[in-house]
Amino acid sequence: MMAGRPHLIALCATLLLACGEDHATPVHPELVPPVGPYDFGTVPVLNERMLEVDLRNVGRANLAVFSMRIKEDGAPFRVDVPPPEVGRGAMETVKVFFKPTSEQPFAATLVLETNDPNDGLLELPLVGVGDTRAVMEVDPTDLCIFGRTPEGGASVKTLTIRSLGSADLIVEDVSFTEDTSPAYSFIGSMKTPAVVKTQGSDGLPGKLQITIKYTVLVGAPEEARGAVRIRSTDPDQPEVLVPLCGQVNRAPVAVIADVLNAAPGTTVTFDGNGSYDPDNNLPLKYAWRLVRKPSGAQVTETPTGATYALKLDDILPGEYEVELSVTDGDPVQPAISLPPARKVVVAVPAEALRVELFWNNPATDVDLHVLRSPETPLGDMAGDCYYANCRSSAPPLEWGDPLLTDDNPRLSRDALSVYGPEVVGIVEPAPGTYRIASHYFRSKVNEVDEPSTVTVRVYVRGVLRAQLERTLQKAGDSWLVADVAWPAGTVTALP
Repeated sequence: MMAGRPHLIALCATLLLACGEDHATPVHPELVPPVGPYDFGTVPVLNERMLEVDLRNVGRANLAVFSMRIKEDGAPFRVDVPPPEVGRGAMETVKVFFKPTSEQPFAATLVLETNDPNDGLLELPLVGVGDTRAVMEVDPTDLCIFGRTPEGGASVKTLTIRSLGSADLIVEDVSFTEDTSPAYSFIGSMKTPAVVKTQGSDGLPGKLQITIKYTVLVGAPEEARGAVRIRSTDPDQPEVLVPLCGQVNRAPVAVIADVLNAAPGTTVTFDGNGSYDPDNNLPLKYAWRLVRKPSGAQVTETPTGATYALKLDDILPGEYEVELSVTDGDPVQPAISLPPARKVVVAVPAEALRVELFWNNPATDVDLHVLRSPETPLGDMAGDCYYANCRSSAPPLEWGDPLLTDDNPRLSRDALSVYGPEVVGIVEPAPGTYRIASHYFRSKVNEVDEPSTVTVRVYVRGVLRAQLERTLQKAGDSWLVADVAWPAGTVTALP
């Protein structure tokens, strides 16, 4: 037993020595040196190409990357921001770029500094050749051609960029300069960078077209200026400014002189001679239009330059609205009035209160009734104005002051066929509340009842205050239409 003990002691001593040596081995990063040179090949002038440099750490500690830089100032190479460190057994890539500035060979040195104890400072050669070049043509070179744009309108111009070099042209940016008026805008999407081929599908130099709009709002300044900025890979003109300018053609002002209200059947003349143009672009052109009239009114229109004659309907009262637009005499881009002028004339009947009744079935006979009060029954010979007692040939109904006649009602039109109208009017009603009613008198076709839709219009001093409608199904049906309070002229429809 004791004889073998020296061998055991020797073995333990050997193991302890080995363990001690292992603890003494240093832990450090180890960079696998990148293989150079890095050749970017041939690249068109002002185009950019990228290569990746691998940083592989095979050591047992993290590799700290202190810097990566281009040694030569002004060389057309650049390096991306490197990672701060590379972990044990890991790899990171760093992007390096080459953008030649002219047609010639280029060389530079990439300097890499790390905490690798053996290769802490490396210099890697970079080479590349500027081979072809882009040439940009901009047409036109000046966009001060918008001219006089009408106020409230817009003008559009096109800018063309052509590629005339030996390399494709890259348009990196198209934008307005900071001082450009907001009146200018691009039409359509303008995505950059955009590649313009040296040769298009038609065999001609490739081109990119940009459409620019000049919008003149009402009240815009007399002139709008600015510029389009174009940045590209053309080494001789990497940035081009195309001036913009345009002027405003002020809109003319349409004016219609005041007109007086008139009786139905009167011819009213509207006068637009007061219209004018701030820029004095003469002569003016006049465009008249009747935009509104009483329903069913028959009129005659006679426009004559600056004037417009309108013959009102012979019977119907109500409002007529006339519109005038004027256009200036600019020979290129004439401006039109903004907004047009409008004027209303009221056909005022002799009666302050006028009631009309129409119906849609010519085979029926419907009567209009105007009652002195809501309590007056239909057919009352003293208080109900209708065909039996209120026509002009009959003695007047006394509804007001016995010494006056203007406060008495009259059935001025009694329609026995077709669609009406029947009309009852009072020149100047006495105070009180009047009731309006209608009565389906009979059917004129074999005495067969047919539905008839009745429309009642109530005018107060020539203005339509109410238009009401109801369908009566058979002879004998009555409809209590509305009450009219006087002198307020308020019309209240009845349920």
